[in-house]
Amino acid sequence: MIQIDKMCKENNVSSIPLLEGSCDRVSLSRVEVRPGNMWEPELYPFPETTQMILFLRGKGYVAADKKAYNICGPALFVPGFDREKVRVSAAGGPLVCLRIVSRMNEEDCAQIKKSHMVFPRFRPFSQAWEHTMNTIDDPGSNTRAFVLIENRKLGANNMGIFRSEPGIAKINADILPAYDQFVIGLEGACCTLYAGNESAAFGEGDVAFIPRNTEFRFDCGESGRIHHLWYSLNRAYDQDREG
Repeated sequence: MIQIDKMCKENNVSSIPLLEGSCDRVSLSRVEVRPGNMWEPELYPFPETTQMILFLRGKGYVAADKKAYNICGPALFVPGFDREKVRVSAAGGPLVCLRIVSRMNEEDCAQIKKSHMVFPRFRPFSQAWEHTMNTIDDPGSNTRAFVLIENRKLGANNMGIFRSEPGIAKINADILPAYDQFVIGLEGACCTLYAGNESAAFGEGDVAFIPRNTEFRFDCGESGRIHHLWYSLNRAYDQDREG
């Protein structure tokens, strides 16, 4: 069954959990930071628990002890685990964020240490790397793909963006045997998500969960647009799958 959380456009509260229980190693929440307030997210030890904050709408800044970043548009921020405090403030209007917390297993922790990445990390969506994927190689797909987190660079966590111009577009059917996946609708998103034998309208601010081994695809008509972020968790090294 498709699990999807529809964006609430009125009476937003400061923090709302999303799709609770959908993935046993991941928790999501939508956080709204209002002007004049500061959000200090809970921090986690390196590298057992990885936290990612997506700034989806609004402007402001995010600051650690040694460096601050201006939020001028959609962006990804990965804190330096529990090594530095993190403070998030909004400017001019509400700042809407999506917080992802994922627990790493032994192999994931080893991969993070081997990657030698320096944290905190901040990457605007506009600086994501474009790449190709089999599901959009069809000339009629009219869809481009971008990477925000490279495979195994942040343990089990992978992240990227699909984007088309308004009009007919599609992402061909795919099955991910080892990946649980969340998709988050970005600005202007208006398409249909097909997962298994079900389908659902998918738009800006919506969040859906696609469990591993589920066939899924997206398409839209002339008045629609594909524009979403995908976040996947690699379960290949889970002990319960090896046993």
